[in-house]
Amino acid sequence: MKPGFHRIVLFISTMILLLTSSSVPDRETKTKDRETIFHPYSDVTVPKLKDLIRRRGFRLYTDQKPYLLGYSYDGTYMATVLYDPEVKFYRIDIHHTVENRLEETVYVPRGGELDKAVEKGSASEEEELLKGAQETLDMGYRIQVPVQPQEYSIQQKAQAGTGNWRVYPDIKRDRVLWQAEDGTSRWSVTSLILNKGDRMKPYWMLAAPPGSKGKWTLVANRKSEKNGPQVFVYTVDSSRLPMDWSEKHTQKRLKEWISGKREVVFQGDWTKKGPECMLVVRDAVYSRIDPQGGIGYEGEVKGFILINSLGNVQYRGNTAGLVYKEKVRLDPTIPKSDETHYRMLLTVGRNKSGSKERNLTVDQLDKEDQVVRTYEWKWNEERGEFQLRETQRS
Repeated sequence: MKPGFHRIVLFISTMILLLTSSSVPDRETKTKDRETIFHPYSDVTVPKLKDLIRRRGFRLYTDQKPYLLGYSYDGTYMATVLYDPEVKFYRIDIHHTVENRLEETVYVPRGGELDKAVEKGSASEEEELLKGAQETLDMGYRIQVPVQPQEYSIQQKAQAGTGNWRVYPDIKRDRVLWQAEDGTSRWSVTSLILNKGDRMKPYWMLAAPPGSKGKWTLVANRKSEKNGPQVFVYTVDSSRLPMDWSEKHTQKRLKEWISGKREVVFQGDWTKKGPECMLVVRDAVYSRIDPQGGIGYEGEVKGFILINSLGNVQYRGNTAGLVYKEKVRLDPTIPKSDETHYRMLLTVGRNKSGSKERNLTVDQLDKEDQVVRTYEWKWNEERGEFQLRETQRS
């Protein structure tokens, strides 16, 4: 056998050995990578928190986006999980899907931290938190139905159900308008205010509550400089979107009712008749909206209208002062003036029983910015309207 042949065989054998040995770490690395990837929504039942927080990759996943844990049997409640880096705990938010409010928040520790505490024999506090959170989900809200959401980029429209309905975000400078359309008409169903420093994550999710038709829960995620990571949850009910309150009909109506540069600054929850209330201002000198801070609206405007649940103008502020139901000037002793303008503050929140608390204060100002009269309204939950509570002449 020729010497050259031996060298060739030796070279080939060496290369095979090198390639084989180098491929082993690659396989090990890939296996390790797969183990660190969290596979969401692969459970046929709602996973228990003690198992979920110990899954590889779960903390990394919930650091970037919310995990939709599940619905209650009737779809009234939905729970989301998001990792809060400020407190280094998982935050579980329980959302009321009918009234579109945050019902309760509980916290649970990271799985690794809990295991370390167990090893040291000092995990009683963490274990109690975990146990209490699980009982809240199981016994308090019956979160037993797993979720299978669809994920979309923030620029995408989503097919909702099997009909022509689509829902999608419309990104503006200071807010995200959430729209719904049925193929012929479009509705602005709600908005997410973006304060200075707020940043939307580049995706959103859509899910359907169990046993419901024409209802869809949309979930988005934003990071706030002031409040950290926040989950936005809103359930659209297509049965509460009447045709005469579509965007086209609403804008036509507002054009007839109020002139100038108009803006809908506050809109109440949807009912089968339409929004329960609406505050529209014109020619605002400044405006501020911060629902998380309890500010439904704050601003200085040339005029405004307050619309009730029947779709009628209940109060109007213009050059004639405050007018009730388009007929009655509440204080005819104050002279009409083109210089009349208004300073407004609408505070929003909920009391301990969960009822809405809305208070509107309006200062009528003269040309020198002096307060002529102050009006105050309080939201009447039972009647579903703002009621004039007090007026004060300066």
